[in-house]
Amino acid sequence: MKQCGSGEKGIVVFVASHVSEGDKISEKLGELSFTHCPFDYEITAAQKVSQLEATITDIIKEDDILTKKICGYAGEISKLKVYADRLHFEKQKQEYSTEFKKTATTFTLEAFVPIVAKTAVEEKLLKASNALYFTFEEISEEDSPPTLMENNKLVKQFEFVTNMYSPPMYKEFDPNTIVAFFFSLFFGFIMADMGYGILLTLCLLFARKMKRDSGTRRLLYIIGVGGIFAFIFGVLFGGFFGLSRADGLNWLPKAVFPDPVVNSQEVLLYALMFGAVHLMFGYISKGLTMIKQKQVWDGIWDGFVWAFFFVGLLILFPYIAQSIFDIKLFGGFESPALLNNIGFGICGGVIAVEFFVSGRHSKGLGKPVKGFVSLYGLINVFADLLSYARLYGLMLSGAMIANIVSTMSLQLASSGVAGTIGAVIILVVGHGFNLAMGGLGAYIHDARLQFIEYFGKFYEGEGELFSPIGSNLHYTLLIPSKDAVKDNA
Repeated sequence: MKQCGSGEKGIVVFVASHVSEGDKISEKLGELSFTHCPFDYEITAAQKVSQLEATITDIIKEDDILTKKICGYAGEISKLKVYADRLHFEKQKQEYSTEFKKTATTFTLEAFVPIVAKTAVEEKLLKASNALYFTFEEISEEDSPPTLMENNKLVKQFEFVTNMYSPPMYKEFDPNTIVAFFFSLFFGFIMADMGYGILLTLCLLFARKMKRDSGTRRLLYIIGVGGIFAFIFGVLFGGFFGLSRADGLNWLPKAVFPDPVVNSQEVLLYALMFGAVHLMFGYISKGLTMIKQKQVWDGIWDGFVWAFFFVGLLILFPYIAQSIFDIKLFGGFESPALLNNIGFGICGGVIAVEFFVSGRHSKGLGKPVKGFVSLYGLINVFADLLSYARLYGLMLSGAMIANIVSTMSLQLASSGVAGTIGAVIILVVGHGFNLAMGGLGAYIHDARLQFIEYFGKFYEGEGELFSPIGSNLHYTLLIPSKDAVKDNA
């Protein structure tokens, strides 16, 4: 038995024994850190080394030949990419064909077809062969069709946000239009600076240069649109890289909204008002979803009526601000008694209605119990509303950091050449860091408000996106012809 020591200066041991003693000897040598020699050649070590060196030389020569051959295809990369996509498509067809019900000469195929493509599919089938029979049927209750969302070019970009949570089911209300508006609104409110808004809007230029509809492209569009809202809120708050007219920038427009640092409670109330509107649309979406699922009365009582509660709450906001915080919103607006009574009447009426209708599906004592549960649920409603305070918190932190960076840079710039260089470095690094961290925080917390506060009112998700065979290509971008676009229009 040949064994080698495992150390750097190991020894070679040759052991001869009876077959019956082989296992014991192997065990004993293992305890002494000996291992079996992995080499078992009929030639000497020097001869084996020479043989391996010759093999390595041959491999290097073959590698050079293959490298030159591959480099010769440099001008054919585009064609090779298209060919790769073609093979991927053929592979998909073969995989799907295994699911067909077929005989030696026939097969059956069931597939989902968008309504807008029905005519085009029918024409293609008729041209393909006369030896076929096909029908178009409506979706049944037992079917679980994939979801094809039809939104305009702008809203389509925000499907990226919704799909991060989950695509909507086929029979569910598509929330992307509402998500697009409120996501941009909240993002802009958090950033709320003209300078940052301009920089973020540049993302739209990078997105337009990307032809493929990828997640990165949609993300750039989302940030760019958020930048437009950030610029608008920057004008309303009168901020430019953390500075305002009070810092000597007289060319800036006069602020419409109050200073978020000085008038913190007032700006916080505005953030909560945005939240009330957002929650109202959550209940409206709930009503629309139930109606789409043919639960009309449930949609009215559990969706639209609760949405009406937030209408009353919004009417009462000026009164709440004045009576609790001694603040007059909207530049000193004092809510008249009649308007306050209308707000209280709406809120009280909704609570009374919900008390009686919440138990409509229950029997006996379950009806009043459900009514009290619905009243107790108001605590969750106001807890959700308080979640929107994060909008103000994030905006305030970003605004203060921007002001500190800009103020420090101006002070350094007045102390000579070295100070000017230091000021530039602080401006770039400080605002770059604040923009990156502020944008990241705005995106994350904005998405949280959509996923938990808004989606939590109605959204189930768990849908499967409609992905026709041949559409998932890696290198090829398919653009419909003008005639196809006209036909679909």
